Amino acid sequence: MSKTIKIAGQRFGMLTVLSDALKYSEAGTNPKVQCKCDCGKIIWRVKHALAKTKVPSCGCAPNPLKREYTKTPLNISWVQFRYYKRMCPEWEKFEVLEAFAKSKGYDNSYKIQTMDKSGIANPESVIFIEGTRTSGHVYVNTDIGPLSIAECADIMGVSRQRSHQLYSAELLSPRINKILAESDAE
Repeated sequence: MSKTIKIAGQRFGMLTVLSDALKYSEAGTNPKVQCKCDCGKIIWRVKHALAKTKVPSCGCAPNPLKREYTKTPLNISWVQFRYYKRMCPEWEKFEVLEAFAKSKGYDNSYKIQTMDKSGIANPESVIFIEGTRTSGHVYVNTDIGPLSIAECADIMGVSRQRSHQLYSAELLSPRINKILAESDAE
């Protein structure tokens, strides 16, 4: 049988352990100890997690190590690019991308999409699309702004597969621009 470590009176962040008496969950696991927070609130915390928690408190103190971002389309697309390791090193911090977007006249209601075949988002290859448009699609720069391959297929009157083939051959953007120029001339 393992020896019980006594922690009564010890401090963990803002919590002071009041007693070594344990309270178990219904499953009989994760023993909890009674603690008093600096704000005066008495709570029960899992004993073995006290030392592992970065900022132990009853919840009254915000975690200074965690920045709360609003869930905007720009932030969500940034998180997705970072998760899939498709973000350039200079945009590792959201604030840098956010400042770049604002310098280009876009706010947080826009998503980022890369035009680069490698899929890496960087200042030279990124475009901003409305947050309501579906991300994950491939976008093509045209004279009227970014269009998805599906939108290009509709304009040309071809299948999406054919539109994707033209994109892969780097022929889609010139062809769309030609069609758009001809329709403007009419």
